Amino acid sequence: MTMPSGINLSGQVLEQPGFLFTDIARLYRIALDRRMQKYDLTRSQSWMVSFLCYFDGSTQQQLADLMGTGKGGIGKLVDRLEQKGLVTRVVDAQDCRSKRIFLSAHIKPIAQEMEREIDQLVTDSLRDLQESDVAQLKNWLKTIRMTLLGAVMV
Repeated sequence: MTMPSGINLSGQVLEQPGFLFTDIARLYRIALDRRMQKYDLTRSQSWMVSFLCYFDGSTQQQLADLMGTGKGGIGKLVDRLEQKGLVTRVVDAQDCRSKRIFLSAHIKPIAQEMEREIDQLVTDSLRDLQESDVAQLKNWLKTIRMTLLGAVMV
């Protein structure tokens, strides 16, 4: 692989798992950004919409915990989605200090289409692997994720 600056990355670097994880994530983000442009959503906005497809009515704190990010960042993201008319905030009946976030009726059919786009991106990225290889890859990735979660939760 040749870098734009003319620096050559050695094959040794290209085979390092950390490099591969990072580069795959970078390429996935680029591909996802391109697919979400037609919905006029950033990757972060589409990510929140995806979470709300499964956890509609969550509080901002719950979304921050689920998405592994800060509550302040979630608030700004909800603000932008609310300005676009894609989500609504509703005061929690049990705790008037909390607001629950709901997908608007307008975005629900679009969210389903977005989920299909995301699924297709994953399918496309794995198309050259056998089904058994994909199953093994999932197991390995789950194991690595659990190991890393254990390391960062200490």
